[in-house]
Amino acid sequence: MSFRKSCLIFCSTVLLCFLCVQSSSSYCPDICQCYNNYLEETVWNCTNLVSVSQLWNDEHLPLYGDFQQPEYVQHLYIRDSKLDFSENMLPRFLNLKTLELSHNMINCSKHLVWLLQLSDKLQEPENIHCTSPQTFNGTQVLKALQLIYDVDSRCPERCVCELAHVPKDDQYVTVSVSCNNLGFTEIPKILPANVTIHMDLSNNRIEDVSELAKNPSYSRVTVLYLANNRIQSITSLENSNWIEQFSLLSLQGNLLQEVLLQTIMRIKYMLTYIFLYRFLPKH
Repeated sequence: MSFRKSCLIFCSTVLLCFLCVQSSSSYCPDICQCYNNYLEETVWNCTNLVSVSQLWNDEHLPLYGDFQQPEYVQHLYIRDSKLDFSENMLPRFLNLKTLELSHNMINCSKHLVWLLQLSDKLQEPENIHCTSPQTFNGTQVLKALQLIYDVDSRCPERCVCELAHVPKDDQYVTVSVSCNNLGFTEIPKILPANVTIHMDLSNNRIEDVSELAKNPSYSRVTVLYLANNRIQSITSLENSNWIEQFSLLSLQGNLLQEVLLQTIMRIKYMLTYIFLYRFLPKH
């Protein structure tokens, strides 16, 4: 009796596992054609998606580990779709070997940065371009995402960094760094690398500007707003490299009592623009 019962339990378990596997392997999204290639690898060919979440249906998928996943798809082709990829696909497609994303309308934003981890699986990445936002229209997706990642990872804490201008040749990329009214008492030490920066540090409590002269990161800051801080002197910028390359410096509303004549003359000679307020001694 015990032996028969054990056999029955064993057979039931095997049957249940078989049914689960069959159920998993039979799943195919409505907007896809699913088949096995000549290597018996699973292929999903999907069109007209408006969201990547259409690729899975949590109500009907078996549970694997911490995620509900489609069956282990090796090749995923998405075409003629308008996608923002707001949801990370990585946990859903753990065994993916190739990913085809050409001929789609793709919104390149920080929500898509996870795609960089699949860069070695992307087919013909040079033919995959951003269609939005306007800043990245026509830019290769991987280049745009790498820029977004690099800028975001080195953005000063609590500040907002945005790519303001991205030429098609990737030259002279301009990033806007807004740190307005954050209560800063010092100029941030870390900035996005390898880009031109327009920075707003207005309405803080900054007193010392020597960071501009000694920090190489600020050699790329060509526009700087420091209005309404507590700066009393800019003599630390005298003879600095930064003075020679900036195009706009706003110091309106500070506590400047004097500005070295030599500094002013150098700035004037270079045809740059400087906005000063209350820098002359009171009479």
